[in-house]
Amino acid sequence: AKDNEDLTAFEELPPLPSVQDPLTRRPPKTVLYKDSIDGVYGIARFFTDADLATLNEVYDNDLDRLLSRVADLPAGLFDPRPFSRVAIMEALLEKPQQYCCVDIAEMSPPQATGIPPLVIAEHPELTQYERYCFTCHRGNPSKRLNFMSGATEQVVLANIEAKDEIREALDWERYRDTDQAAKIMPPTNSIQYRMLEQAGAEVRMKMRESVPSMFDF
Repeated sequence: AKDNEDLTAFEELPPLPSVQDPLTRRPPKTVLYKDSIDGVYGIARFFTDADLATLNEVYDNDLDRLLSRVADLPAGLFDPRPFSRVAIMEALLEKPQQYCCVDIAEMSPPQATGIPPLVIAEHPELTQYERYCFTCHRGNPSKRLNFMSGATEQVVLANIEAKDEIREALDWERYRDTDQAAKIMPPTNSIQYRMLEQAGAEVRMKMRESVPSMFDF
């Protein structure tokens, strides 16, 4: 969005069907194994010409020695997780390397941006919203999404109570695996969703109870 008008126009678009929504979690199209040429090529692209030159120098251009070392690498280096070129190179060279931008000791501490954090003392029910929802809904530049802002607990709680859509968004059982799954919040591909999923349905139900239902008397 170039300006607020662009953002407003985007927000007024109709919601995407779940099957087309890029936030919908999907299974992988394919899994690449060690005998997959695509996988081998993809991993090889992580290494630079300088890496290869260093390995050739250390192993005296002896490919058999290098392959033998690869075969002896600890199995933990190949656990299912993001690939680390630095970790593999250090293991192959058997000593730490001075790579640029890996050591963050000289960096300044993180600088807080956005609105001040909310001090929660009187309304502990806000703690769960702070953990799972404030990231996107407190201090968001989009007015439509910024419905958990407020300088005090009372104001924030009032804003949450006025947003009855929250009850719907937290009703995962109703919308999961349907064409309206995009209503589920937090987004199903977010870390907040996974955290709330691990916390259990009881926590989610307590969060829903903070928002009055139209049928509450």
